[in-house]
Amino acid sequence: MNDTDWQFVRMRTADPDGGAVHVSADRERYRRTGGGALRAEAAFQHMVYGLGYPVPQVLEQGEADDGAFFVVEESLGGQSLHEMVLTRPDGGRKPADTVVDQLTDVSTRLLHAQAGHPVDAAPDALRQWVEQAGWTQNVFAENPDFDTPRVHVALDRAVDRLTGVPLVWGHLDYGLPNVLSTGVIDCSTTAWSLSATTSPWRSKSSRSRAVRRGTPPPPPSANGTWRRWTRPPGRQEPTRSARKRGSFSWSRACSFSR
Repeated sequence: MNDTDWQFVRMRTADPDGGAVHVSADRERYRRTGGGALRAEAAFQHMVYGLGYPVPQVLEQGEADDGAFFVVEESLGGQSLHEMVLTRPDGGRKPADTVVDQLTDVSTRLLHAQAGHPVDAAPDALRQWVEQAGWTQNVFAENPDFDTPRVHVALDRAVDRLTGVPLVWGHLDYGLPNVLSTGVIDCSTTAWSLSATTSPWRSKSSRSRAVRRGTPPPPPSANGTWRRWTRPPGRQEPTRSARKRGSFSWSRACSFSR
């Protein structure tokens, strides 16, 4: 491809093989370069696009003159919904109706694609999802005192209660920064996994906090967003020794809030 038709956007620092992102002069297409990780991402993106997922269509892929793998995909818009919210005069305290409408449309299309294409996964896929979506290894590594029999029992209980729930491809980092007006970006294999839910509104922060407390994540509120865990006023964070002794009740310390 003629590189003079493309404008440099940024380097791809998250890819172990490096690479860069370019946009076409008419801003209708993006061109990314990389290695094996990008090749796997393009294959996954092409697959879920065929299932009706609202992700960019892969228009072209191949080997560049320098041997790097490249992907050309359609543009889903110039700004993420996160950027659109922050540009409001009130600093994003109240999203514009257009942003809410666009998010509703993208989320509806994602839910429809997920509900229509359950995945026939391996028997251990559910447990793998619980551990991956809950970032349990990260939580235990950063907080060894949470790696207790009680927490593992809670994880086992979560797996048991989810048995029979269809697995679908879900985005582990679904949020306004990765949602544009017409679809979802970031199709890397680290961002997507088989999920035991057809809801895209599950934040990894809520799940990791739930694992730390040894309790299931909070249910969604009526408007479809996931409520976050907060400490009621006046309640203090328990000391590490109190948590080790088991003399502190997380259920009493935590409450739900919108």
